[in-house]
Amino acid sequence: MDKKRKQPAKKNHLLRQCIIEFDRFPKGNPRKAGAGVIVHDENGDVIHQVSEGLEKATSNEVEYRALTRGLKCALDDGFDGVRVRGDSKLVRKQFVIFNL
Repeated sequence: MDKKRKQPAKKNHLLRQCIIEFDRFPKGNPRKAGAGVIVHDENGDVIHQVSEGLEKATSNEVEYRALTRGLKCALDDGFDGVRVRGDSKLVRKQFVIFNL
């Protein structure tokens, strides 16, 4: 009698990942500023490109605003994983610490 071992069902663990690049363009600190974000898929194709003018904000507020906009875009598009690129060490470190 030939018994075959039953193979466990394969689960689809493929994650849709994106890359969020964010930056600020302030005119002083705090003064009028702008937040910019680009969301790419893993192939490098641009999914979203958003910029926003802010009346009065510090550099960190603008950086957080840009990252938040990118995260919202990624969430709305159903991405499961996110990689973040930006020049703000403070924002990147807090992003990693909180494991968002």
